[in-house]
Amino acid sequence: MIHAKNEGYYTLPGGGVNPEETYEKGIIRECKEEVGCDVQIIKYIGTTLEYQKGNSLLKEVWGHTLKVVGKKGLPILVDDDSEAEKNSVVEWVSLADAIKLIESLLEVPDLYIRYCVKTDIAFLKSIEI
Repeated sequence: MIHAKNEGYYTLPGGGVNPEETYEKGIIRECKEEVGCDVQIIKYIGTTLEYQKGNSLLKEVWGHTLKVVGKKGLPILVDDDSEAEKNSVVEWVSLADAIKLIESLLEVPDLYIRYCVKTDIAFLKSIEI
């Protein structure tokens, strides 16, 4: 989990895909940047569409289950990344605890975060152990 301490929310790692990347390569890069780990994609969960009114942007959000390959490392914060500004930290928790942490955010005032929370919950609850 990514805990954005200054913003008061938890989320799953993720981000944009660069023009030269496939979705899969973007997922692997984002995990390396945000949680400091090399990962292997295990299973596709699903895709949602997310409209950001402020940016007039329609985004696809892809969910996958992943496996950490090798050792857990430290996030690689890039220059244009706001993770440092949000005082974001990585917290390794069980699936059940991840669901509880994110469900605790259903009533946050920020509409966009509430939407992201619902997407994260749907993805997490679809994971088969």
